[in-house]
Amino acid sequence: REKLFAARASRVRPGTDDKILSGMNGLALTGLAEAARVLDDPTILEGARRTAAFLLDRLRGADGRMRRTWKGEARLPGTLDDHAFVAEGLLALYEATFETRWFDAAVALLRQAIALFWDEAQAAFYVTAPDEAELPALIERPLSGHDGAIPSGASVIAELLLVVGDALKDETMTGIARSLLERRAAGALEQPFAYAQLLGAMDTLLEGPTQIVLSGANTHALERAVATAFVPGRLIVKREGAPGALVSLVGDKESEGEAAFVCRSQRCEAPERDPGRLASGLAS
Repeated sequence: REKLFAARASRVRPGTDDKILSGMNGLALTGLAEAARVLDDPTILEGARRTAAFLLDRLRGADGRMRRTWKGEARLPGTLDDHAFVAEGLLALYEATFETRWFDAAVALLRQAIALFWDEAQAAFYVTAPDEAELPALIERPLSGHDGAIPSGASVIAELLLVVGDALKDETMTGIARSLLERRAAGALEQPFAYAQLLGAMDTLLEGPTQIVLSGANTHALERAVATAFVPGRLIVKREGAPGALVSLVGDKESEGEAAFVCRSQRCEAPERDPGRLASGLAS
């Protein structure tokens, strides 16, 4: 092995692409945060926190916009995908930690994405912002389209706007998501394999988002129960220390001791204190 290594070292090394991409790390952040929450793994959670901190400290500009690449310095304006994927990861990290800074940063990126990429007339999101002179000139400004091996930014942000908009009672967010999904519905039904992520957002639109509000000093057992269930279009919120924007949602959830409230359309079921019943209820 040493002789083989010495022989190989004498040849020109292949090029290495070692730049950091904000969008790809946003996708990784979602995976790390979800894995940490479901598996209750502090090591994975620490990796998620470090990833999020790097994205916000190094790849978010002073203007609040994401930058696309980092290799010693941040370069190039972030695209729709960068903003959508990082916002999704930050929201997942909030659900895993209930640290409000991640939720607030996710909401700020969603608002940035609307301002930079949304076109009301076409009911669509552009991939690039209109002022991105640093990027190579394109024949036309592309719209965010179908989902592939990587979901489209438009599909991801549609889901986020529905979930966050419903929790915040933000009709602008939910209205944008509805307009986009209504415009894309026919194409998604004709070619469903090209719009897998978008169809998931359509399911959230039709069924309505779900909020799971945890209340009490020690909700670990309830959190573990929530972790056993797959609930599409959901937002898990901790009543104590909730972000200011969510106060209207969680402020009136009175309960003695630890409890979970499952809410839809701004209406909540009776508080559930038994982790087993909570898990079975969410699963059904």
